[in-house]
Amino acid sequence: MKKIVLSILFLSLFLTSCESDDDGITYTTPDYLSGKWAFSEIGVINDQNFVIYQDYSNEVNCEADNLVLGIDSSFVLSDFSTVSSNCQNNQTSGEYVRENKNLILFYSESGINYEKVYTIVALSYTEITVSTANSSGETIFYKLTKV
Repeated sequence: MKKIVLSILFLSLFLTSCESDDDGITYTTPDYLSGKWAFSEIGVINDQNFVIYQDYSNEVNCEADNLVLGIDSSFVLSDFSTVSSNCQNNQTSGEYVRENKNLILFYSESGINYEKVYTIVALSYTEITVSTANSSGETIFYKLTKV
């Protein structure tokens, strides 16, 4: 009889100690995308199907080209160029969404709506690598570093 009582006591203690300790805790996925990203490298696929990277060149005396992704799904893409010895920011802004491995930028210019699709190749908290097709259909790779 003593063994039965001890077994029931042990079993009830075991079952109550296995209750979930996660009550009221909400888990969220880390937000790796939002922040300011500076273009650091550009790459193309060579004849052996390897991506060959080189440093991304920015205009002299201009801020580095960058992409700012907001928590609110807004973006600002800054492309700096030198015009008449002055640094000019050719800025594009709009909204973005992430759908699986795609980062899609929605924007309009002169009343025409556009979308630019980047495929996320690699993503960490400090670096993102994306690929996209240029105007001639060639796949271009960009590495961006969080600043």
